[in-house]
Amino acid sequence: MKKHARYYCIASKMIYDINLQTLSDLNMTISTRLLTSAAACFICLLEEKGKIVSRKVLMHAGWEQHGFIVTTNTLNQNILLIRKAIARITDEPILKTVFRQGITIPEEFDVIAFESKDSLDNYINNSYQTENETPALDNAHFDGEIVSEELSDPVTVKEDKSLETPTYNYIIDNKPTIITYNQKPSKNKLPRHLLINIIVVPSILIIVFFISMFKMVDYYRNTNAGDYLPLAGYQHTTTVDGFSVYLDEEKCPSDYALPFLEQHLQDFQNTPAKNLYVSCEKNINRISVFLCNKDVKDPTAECSSFYYL
Repeated sequence: MKKHARYYCIASKMIYDINLQTLSDLNMTISTRLLTSAAACFICLLEEKGKIVSRKVLMHAGWEQHGFIVTTNTLNQNILLIRKAIARITDEPILKTVFRQGITIPEEFDVIAFESKDSLDNYINNSYQTENETPALDNAHFDGEIVSEELSDPVTVKEDKSLETPTYNYIIDNKPTIITYNQKPSKNKLPRHLLINIIVVPSILIIVFFISMFKMVDYYRNTNAGDYLPLAGYQHTTTVDGFSVYLDEEKCPSDYALPFLEQHLQDFQNTPAKNLYVSCEKNINRISVFLCNKDVKDPTAECSSFYYL
């Protein structure tokens, strides 16, 4: 990849503008602007084309390096936004999810970086100026063999209806020639092996599908706690209006976080979850809050995230 690239041409079908965060077709008639976090993930995937990028790396690129802590649900929502933008332009599977490993742009798709708009335009013009040109076909030949030519003598066809099977009298050079085609009655009964395939193959596919689903559910159940692992070190600081507040005092002192929580407690009402994990930087004007129904160390914990800028 080129350094300081501003544009990417992807699969010879779409263009990504880094500065505008827009994904467009080659004619610029369809364009979608990505969220900043989704754009950061997409750039990471473009730069690592052909390699599997883990969810941890994508979460760092989109959020953690800017001071935000998010779950894999947030990452999945942003990847879905990228897929929708791609689907507006092409049906090609530009993004591929590799189970338990991450996401990749397959090696089969070209990703070319450009530093300027002029270099991008020149590439597109040079690559596609002859796209619609096709060689003319020779009507008299196909695969090197003659398939049609004029007959020097006229041919006429007369149907003889007196016979049970279709019979055609060809008269060439005024000499009659009779050619009879025997037609066998068609059978409506399907072959036995085809019936077996119709029954067995779908059954096997259904069984494999359910086995895969059970394995996937078990995997996410066991790894759910890892989504909130960065919060496991937070200490219980106090209780505010029935909510247990957990903080990292070194990064987010209570004298800074608690006044903020008291102003926004109405955002967390009407829910059985009562554990608040507050992530902030004292010198940066933004706070993220996770509202969880259980301790984050519990694998069955479920959390909702709130962001304040």
